[in-house]
Amino acid sequence: MRTLSLATALLTFALAAPAGAATLATDAAPGSLGFRVQLENPYVLAGEPVVHALATLEAPRTFRGRDRAVNLSLVIDRSGSMLGQAIADARDAAMQMVDRLRDGDRVSIVSYSDDVRVDVPSVVLGPRTRERVKDAIRRIGPNGWTNLSGGLVAGQAEVRAHLDSDKVNRVILISDGLANRGVTALPALNRIAREALQEGIVTTTLGLGANYNEDLMTAVADHGGGNYYFVQDSKEIAGVLSGEIGQMMATVARQVALEITLPEGVAVDEVFGYAWQQEGPTVVVRLGDVFAGQRRAVLLRLRVAERRGTVALGSLGVRYQDLTADGARRGASEPLAVTVTTDSALVERSRDKEVEARIAEIELATSMQRAAALVQEGRFDDARRELSTATDKARAKRATLGSAGKGLADSADEAADLVEQLAAPPASAEEQKVMTKSYKAGAYKLQKK
Repeated sequence: MRTLSLATALLTFALAAPAGAATLATDAAPGSLGFRVQLENPYVLAGEPVVHALATLEAPRTFRGRDRAVNLSLVIDRSGSMLGQAIADARDAAMQMVDRLRDGDRVSIVSYSDDVRVDVPSVVLGPRTRERVKDAIRRIGPNGWTNLSGGLVAGQAEVRAHLDSDKVNRVILISDGLANRGVTALPALNRIAREALQEGIVTTTLGLGANYNEDLMTAVADHGGGNYYFVQDSKEIAGVLSGEIGQMMATVARQVALEITLPEGVAVDEVFGYAWQQEGPTVVVRLGDVFAGQRRAVLLRLRVAERRGTVALGSLGVRYQDLTADGARRGASEPLAVTVTTDSALVERSRDKEVEARIAEIELATSMQRAAALVQEGRFDDARRELSTATDKARAKRATLGSAGKGLADSADEAADLVEQLAAPPASAEEQKVMTKSYKAGAYKLQKK
């Protein structure tokens, strides 16, 4: 197993490195993120073009660095579909969020329907301004259509006007409907989120109810480096915003990016669960911010031209701004290589069980996505068969993995619960939409594990 440990110590906190791990030199002093790279297998059979690599980032469970101010824009859908309890709960949640932010944090409130309105331009919170912000939130009322892109761009502009690498810069976008005004094409919306992320502005999305486009909201969050939440009941908005604020206040690293530099003959086939861009010979996976206690396990599939002997796969590294101390940029990279062999027994006994477990989780998440598509089409028996087969396969795989398969077992149990839900088909079109979104949200969570 190829492993590396980046920054195994943080102030008074220590991350345990795996046995045999090598500590790499960094751009500065050791930083906040533990980082490991593992190959599925250091050996590949001749003629096999695919190699999997797993990059795992772990942040310390507690944040002991200097508090960082938050620069936040909350963007609220006030289209006509929000009429009633939804807009009332969104307003209440927004006011609770303002109460939770600290004096000295920045916040702006943007709302959108056909038009876009900056209800509160970015303001520093304090005893005088806090109530003024809440008064503006109380006056938000619903009507019209859904200019989601306009709201997103306006929220980004408010954050950008006070962009500071010393702060946590974020947009939180809430919507319960379909984007039907302004920019509605998914590639263009993804680009808006991606370009903001490159500046250091993270975008989180919250989809409310049964009628929004979950694929759009997921993609914007992916390209924006943030989180995606499916909220079935508007009363849950407050808890989601509270959790998001908690994460922001516990941010230990920002503008985190994996970088895969590829030699000729090697290509990235897929980065499962994450948006990625090819920039010359380098593939960049922008992960946004990482908060205390968070773990990211990013699985990549590489495709290699036919070679013999030892094959260099390039290098896989991480770069980020460390917020635990002086805000310095830090990073490390590790060269990767495999040996081509005709010895199938050698390949079999050299497999990395942790990587195999993660591959099995991704396969399970893919089956959950397929089941969601079948539910959306009304093919409930087919969806149940898809999930049941995938659950059985995951449990069989878990039995071969020992302790490395514990997480896979938990994921298989969650998938089994979804199978049980399909014992009785949805009773209405509304329930069918909710079930589809629930399955996709479960797959999203598993891919981001």
